[in-house]
Amino acid sequence: MGVISVDGSLNFPDFRSAERTFQLLTQVSGRAGRGNQHGKVFVQTMSPDHYAINSAIAHDCHGFCTEELKFRDELDYPPFSHLAIVEVSGNNEAAVESAAKKTAADMSRQKRILHLRVSILGPAAAPLSILRGRHRKQILLKAKYRNDLHRLIKTTKDSLELPSTIRLSIDIDPVDML
Repeated sequence: MGVISVDGSLNFPDFRSAERTFQLLTQVSGRAGRGNQHGKVFVQTMSPDHYAINSAIAHDCHGFCTEELKFRDELDYPPFSHLAIVEVSGNNEAAVESAAKKTAADMSRQKRILHLRVSILGPAAAPLSILRGRHRKQILLKAKYRNDLHRLIKTTKDSLELPSTIRLSIDIDPVDML
């Protein structure tokens, strides 16, 4: 069995990409050999030294978890923080850009006023920057305490005025970053 260009999974714009790559390789290796039959798995990669790949090859779940948790701790990703993705979308790219900047600026202002411990990253183009004809920008929020995240989102929603052509959606503790 072979996994072609595993780097596509490994370099996906999501903090869980290494976890998903490890899971994929572990699952493929489990399917390659069943019972008394041993199978072989071939992996094509430009990153043969990546811990997710090496841990999957060695069937080392503990080693993978140790490295992954270290990575997430250094960058303050879950389980060491809580995340929210604020998505600003609309049919007009310039209007979406303007609304996303206004939303991020309002969040920064609310953060200062309320003394919240939240990192505000963005706005930036969403990984799928156009979806179903709508332009999309994302603002990523990181907070150690979920309450800070919720307060920032609530106060921003209550004070923010956007054009009716702009849609604002919020995904708290997102499963993926798309």
